[in-house]
Amino acid sequence: MLNPERNKFSDYEKYKCYFHKKYPSGFPMSEEEFYKSSRFVKTADEPKIKLNHINTGGDKPEAEITTLASKSHYPIILKPEILDKILRAKPSLPAHPAHPSFPTQPQKPKESCFSDPPQEVKKIQGRFFYSYWAIGLAILAFLFSANFAGVLIAIGLILFAAIDSSYLYNNRFQQYHSNLKKYKDDHVKWIQDKKKWDKKKALKIAKWEEGCRKLDDNWEKEKASITEQHELVCKNIMLPENIRKWRTEEILKTPKFKPYFVESDAPVGKLDNKLYDSLKINFPELNILRDKKIMVPGKDWGYTPDVIIQDCETNIWLDIEIDEPWHLKNKEKFPSHYIGKDDARNMFFTSQGWVVIRLSECQFLNHPKECMKLIAQELGRFRLNSPKELEARFLLTADLPKIPHWTKEESTKIPRPLSSFWPPTTTHAWFT
Repeated sequence: MLNPERNKFSDYEKYKCYFHKKYPSGFPMSEEEFYKSSRFVKTADEPKIKLNHINTGGDKPEAEITTLASKSHYPIILKPEILDKILRAKPSLPAHPAHPSFPTQPQKPKESCFSDPPQEVKKIQGRFFYSYWAIGLAILAFLFSANFAGVLIAIGLILFAAIDSSYLYNNRFQQYHSNLKKYKDDHVKWIQDKKKWDKKKALKIAKWEEGCRKLDDNWEKEKASITEQHELVCKNIMLPENIRKWRTEEILKTPKFKPYFVESDAPVGKLDNKLYDSLKINFPELNILRDKKIMVPGKDWGYTPDVIIQDCETNIWLDIEIDEPWHLKNKEKFPSHYIGKDDARNMFFTSQGWVVIRLSECQFLNHPKECMKLIAQELGRFRLNSPKELEARFLLTADLPKIPHWTKEESTKIPRPLSSFWPPTTTHAWFT
């Protein structure tokens, strides 16, 4: 059997139900032909829809196909990456209690190298030696030179030697004595510290060992209680309500894009009005907007969501869309909202920290209450004080059934109920 046992309804059965109006006498494709079609990849478990509109550059790994397949059914729920990570993350636990560190062991005073004199002595000796050479060369130049230039050279060398031997040498000599004094003082201090160490070495080592033993004994006594307390703290952190609290606090810390709204002249469909009215009735505490264009930063154009929701408690913004498979223009059908059509738009909203929820018009027409429950569930994921308050209003409402997302080729073949787009609410030729 090609269709193994799966949860309630298979993709084939859902797809067949979606097209029941177009094919009242029966769906013109067998289950085997359906799963062999180019849109589906059969596996041993659940068939996953393969998005052919994406240029994969070859076969994708099964894990990536599964990720793409999650977007191939309505409702489509897209969250910003940072919010999605927070919703799946858990707070970090404190480090496991470890044995306390032992005090530093007493050390013998560090012995310096006292065998060599300071380096300045050698420099002074060498410079003084060069001064004598300069005086000797000056005398030789004076004796063997009969001209005036030789006499000047000799006088210059003698003056250089005199200055170097008196002023410069004296300064270097004073520096040498200063370094030598410091050297002797350090040496004396080291000898005194060494004598003290030799006298108190045994006492210091014994005191250190005693401190280590006491520390070890105290750890063994308190280890069980400290470990138990640590486990209780970790258990408390991992309680569902505390995880939700931590996630909500992290969500509040995330930077939010403050949208720049302008009035929109985009066409409005009847379902958009019904969606707005339904949200206003079911969620009066939320900030619900429509007919607002969100400008793209740095551009002179923007996007107009069907309905905008702002949850002031968490400062989460939602873009709620109702997708139809096609729209009319000059009495001609044009594909709309097919797989891949809204990727750039969705990416813009999620990159700005918004949550995008896309519903098909078939879902909203047939299951309006279920759509409201879905929105309440998504809002509740981000709430701290009242996570179930919104969802509690729909306790008797079933979950929203999934609808396959259509391709560009399929979109114009899907029948639309006239009530969803006729009569128009604007003078535009196409309706959203």
